[in-house]
Amino acid sequence: LKGKITEEIAALEDIIQIPEDGSMPWAVPSNEGYLRGILLEVFLVLRYIWVKSRQIRDLLEYVERLVKFAELAHLPPGHQASNNRLDSMLNLISVLKRDLFDTEEFDEIEAVEAWFKFQKRTTGSRIYRISRGLYLHRIFPFLHACIVYILASMEWDNTEFLSLLYLDVDLRPSLTKGGRLCLTPHSCRVGDQVALLRGGRRPYVVRKMESRWKLIGPCSVSLAHMEELRSGWQEDDSYDIKIE
Repeated sequence: LKGKITEEIAALEDIIQIPEDGSMPWAVPSNEGYLRGILLEVFLVLRYIWVKSRQIRDLLEYVERLVKFAELAHLPPGHQASNNRLDSMLNLISVLKRDLFDTEEFDEIEAVEAWFKFQKRTTGSRIYRISRGLYLHRIFPFLHACIVYILASMEWDNTEFLSLLYLDVDLRPSLTKGGRLCLTPHSCRVGDQVALLRGGRRPYVVRKMESRWKLIGPCSVSLAHMEELRSGWQEDDSYDIKIE
């Protein structure tokens, strides 16, 4: 294939994983006795709240790591920095949405605002801070879990940002040596190369294997980054890349 190596993968984040949203276990087996059935139902509901609250906590912590990871990246071409956290979040979303949505279908700023609202209703709320200040998460962890669940449950499925993460499950946020943020296959390693291949819709991650290259998979970038790569394509600069 004709193509050229453009960048090298320099850093990797954890693979995107979203906890499964199990249904509330209201029903219990009909062959259980009345009292035993009630106790079992209460146990199942309390267990659900405990598991759900930990999922919410893990998701919030993971997204916070993603934002800090995105802060290490360069902003898209022509973008003037104004708010580091907001700009990094917008850059992250532009990569996560890949070329699956156009601007009219997906409002990036609205998605960021929705996620910030979700954070504010949970870890940024006064009730949550009081709970942490009283060390309820250590003294009465289940009570703290109930607080987290109540604060977040109304917004859990109502953020566009969360829907993007569902679409990108098993992909790995990565940074190139040039400071570009991208999404790579879960098997990507530091030192893998990003290549443009003739006829490809997007870049690809390849790995040097002696005299040939191993194709790892597509490398998703923001639309602005993709346009920059396309405009920089020169047929004379391309060369044969032997894929095994």
